[in-house]
Amino acid sequence: MNSITVGEHNFTIGLMWTRLSSEKTKQEVAARIKDLDAPYGVMRKSFDRVHVGLTDDSEADGTYSAAALIAEVAGDCVLVQKIGDDRYWLCCVIGGEVIPNGDSLTNSDGVLSQVDEFLAVPSFDDEDVLNVFANKDVCKETGIQANEFIDFEDIVSEVSDMKDKLNIVKIKKLNSNTKSIAIAGGVTVALVAGLGAWWYIGELEAQRQAEEYAQMLRDQQSKNKNVNVVSKEKIIQQAYFAELEDIDKIFNQRSGMFILPYFEDLIRRVDDTRKNGWKLLSIEFSTGKNFPEPIIKSTWQNDGNGTFQSFKGGVDADRHTIDGTGRTAIAKYNLTQNPYIYKDHYNQFIKVVNGYRNQMIDEFLELGLKFDVKTKRVTERLTSLVGIPETDPLSKNLSAPYTVNEITVKGSGIEQLLALKELLTKEKFGNLAINKIEAKVSKGLSWTLIGEVYEK
Repeated sequence: MNSITVGEHNFTIGLMWTRLSSEKTKQEVAARIKDLDAPYGVMRKSFDRVHVGLTDDSEADGTYSAAALIAEVAGDCVLVQKIGDDRYWLCCVIGGEVIPNGDSLTNSDGVLSQVDEFLAVPSFDDEDVLNVFANKDVCKETGIQANEFIDFEDIVSEVSDMKDKLNIVKIKKLNSNTKSIAIAGGVTVALVAGLGAWWYIGELEAQRQAEEYAQMLRDQQSKNKNVNVVSKEKIIQQAYFAELEDIDKIFNQRSGMFILPYFEDLIRRVDDTRKNGWKLLSIEFSTGKNFPEPIIKSTWQNDGNGTFQSFKGGVDADRHTIDGTGRTAIAKYNLTQNPYIYKDHYNQFIKVVNGYRNQMIDEFLELGLKFDVKTKRVTERLTSLVGIPETDPLSKNLSAPYTVNEITVKGSGIEQLLALKELLTKEKFGNLAINKIEAKVSKGLSWTLIGEVYEK
């Protein structure tokens, strides 16, 4: 059993957390226990949503969930805690809930990338910003940047009503008999389907849609009711609509027509690369997997005289962080509302065009830019549709296939960047989705853009 001991209390870490996505809370927990063969756990309610953390380790019975306690007392945050030689516990709470993979263990090499993934997950409240907690030694060892130098023991020591909190986060054996499952606090839950699976990391919306249909069938069949079997055609239709929604999300959050002008504006706003003892190194736009909110950030280096307070006072931004060494600081900027919000992007901007790849290459050559273009055809979904036999090609084939041109463009100077912006914000390139732009300014302006242009 992986655990942290604070005083006389033993806290278990590494539970498997799941959002319960229907009104059939007890049945869903019972099914989850059976699927994972993990009968020990804790259930929590946040707002009108319920989630459960499970483990198969019988030694956890009677201990307390460390992640659940963080969710109860620390709010939305990421906590990184060293628990042994090159072993770290990572906890992530968003919207009052421990997210999947938000109660996990890794080594020093995996900490930074995992924290970045957590920070890329959209918050339940778009205005919320996740705080990162870790002590100074952890920051130095892993390279993460903490908002506050505190650890799990510090958080526990600040809890005034510990007895009440421990009752809520105590791990018990949850019998798979649905009648015996109770939610902490005895609340009655009526979940809204629309709140759905926004934080199910690594799970496609199409898969979620199909899972809902399959779960509905299982629930109804378990009660020996007459079931109108959901047809294969219905499952395919729902998956198709979900595919279109996924494509819309790509362009509504990563559209070049939106990102490039905003990026240019930020570069122009940074009129002085040295401020209050800090030197500007780079400006970057990036986004992660599964449609997190995009973000632009600038990275600064301490020239020997800077402090965190001087950094916050000199660099205007929505959020400031500093690493454990005090040598590097980051200013993050929230993007304004994208004015180019499209629906049915596939049919309006992808299905009707072809040959843009060749036009784009000609334009790059004319501008004298260094570039690389790789083309791939996307015809299969990442996971088979539930409810359709895997031997059936329809379980894997996309209803809305497309071609992706993966582009990498490099240049130097503001003039080349502006020329690229003018090119890629033309209507015919409105189907450009940007993954990353990085502009390094420490030795003159050099920049790299990585993105995708979609065609039928």
